[in-house]
Amino acid sequence: MSKRIVVSTIDDPSILAEVLQFQTSKKVVKNRFLKAALTERTSSYDRNKPEKCGIPTERLVNLYTKWGHGGFGLICTGNIVVDYKHLESAGNAIIDQRIESTEHRNAFRKIANAIKSDGSVAIAQLSNAGRQTPITINEHPFSASDVQLKVMRRGAGSIKQCRTTNSDHNQ
Repeated sequence: MSKRIVVSTIDDPSILAEVLQFQTSKKVVKNRFLKAALTERTSSYDRNKPEKCGIPTERLVNLYTKWGHGGFGLICTGNIVVDYKHLESAGNAIIDQRIESTEHRNAFRKIANAIKSDGSVAIAQLSNAGRQTPITINEHPFSASDVQLKVMRRGAGSIKQCRTTNSDHNQ
């Protein structure tokens, strides 16, 4: 059972409404509210046509429009994968020169405009799933490490942790 901790002092939350300036870039954020990164998995995906993968859909643009009008100072995008062969999941947005197109650029432009529509600042979460790429997307992924994770790679988005044996603990 959890125990309630009584707080004796109440802090003033008004600091959350204050502007925030980043020291290095000098970029100013209108308040200190952050929409954290999620994995939306709503961009296009066609296993047989890589050039048609990772294009943000109108549904995703609509989602960012809602967040853009939500009063956040800072909005972090979901996974934007930089290597179309190493997705975290089917449906990730992708920025990769090898499959880049006018359609990709226009869709990302819509998302950027949606985020900034009421003055929010956008931060793109760039990623590469490496060895965590689902086996249904890439049977032989690679990453910066030559050490394979101790997980069983299953279908898109599902990873099951393997049991470790006593010999694993002794190494």
